[in-house]
Amino acid sequence: MVRSSWPVLVSGEQLKTAFALDAVLNEVMFVSGPLIVSGLMPFASPNAAVVFAACSTTAGVLLLLTVSLPAPTGERAERHFLGPLSHGQVRVLLGIVVCDTVAYGGMVVAIAAPAGGDGSGGSSGVLLSVLSLGAVISALIYGARERKGRPGLQLALYHAASAALLVISAQVSHLVWAGLVLLLVGMVGGRRDTLHQVVLGEAAPEEYRTEAFAWMSTFMWGGYALGSSLSGQLVGADDGSHTWAFAAAAAAAALAAVVSLLVRPAPATTGVAEQASAGEDQREIL
Repeated sequence: MVRSSWPVLVSGEQLKTAFALDAVLNEVMFVSGPLIVSGLMPFASPNAAVVFAACSTTAGVLLLLTVSLPAPTGERAERHFLGPLSHGQVRVLLGIVVCDTVAYGGMVVAIAAPAGGDGSGGSSGVLLSVLSLGAVISALIYGARERKGRPGLQLALYHAASAALLVISAQVSHLVWAGLVLLLVGMVGGRRDTLHQVVLGEAAPEEYRTEAFAWMSTFMWGGYALGSSLSGQLVGADDGSHTWAFAAAAAAAALAAVVSLLVRPAPATTGVAEQASAGEDQREIL
């Protein structure tokens, strides 16, 4: 719901910056959450972590209730029973999300393998932090710049770069070199994820935008679970080696690059009638 509200809360020229900030906050959340729980464990029972998570969720919901959104304008179009999934571009972008999160879930499991093999299992947390640091830096830089170029080609290039870096990660075992490569993976990922959210927000019709981002979250967690499970099986079958797990993550990123070529630019917003007509043309693409 938060992501779907950005196009209403900020102007068009600030939208990319808003989605970049959203991506940064997500990275901070993934890093800070485990750190806070780890800090609680020496002083409290595991139930304290669950209570903390519940309180944080409640606080977030209460803050969301304080946001005032303008009422929707215009007549609501007749709803398709598939909702946003009836639109080809939305389906393409959600397919990319699955590939992305399969790669990310597999990468998280694969990262633990070189850390454990080096005799310092706690180093996996450091490597994940380095990955998130790269994503935060690149998302902030990307969000502050003017967006140019074709989004489909840009997404394809970002995913191809991620795939190449993951292949390199499969050949790296030393933690310092692994950290350097993962920093680059994060710097590519921050730009890619920001652009992906912007494009999805543009592709989804206004009446389906909230639902489209809800589907995005569903596909994200499904892909993450699939990638983690597959990577775990590959690490176990390869006697704890991370090579095939990283290779599988690279294959998922490469598939995302191919699918990204199907992404089309959003119709120009030169007028309500023209936008509606262009939107109908875009939905006929797939």
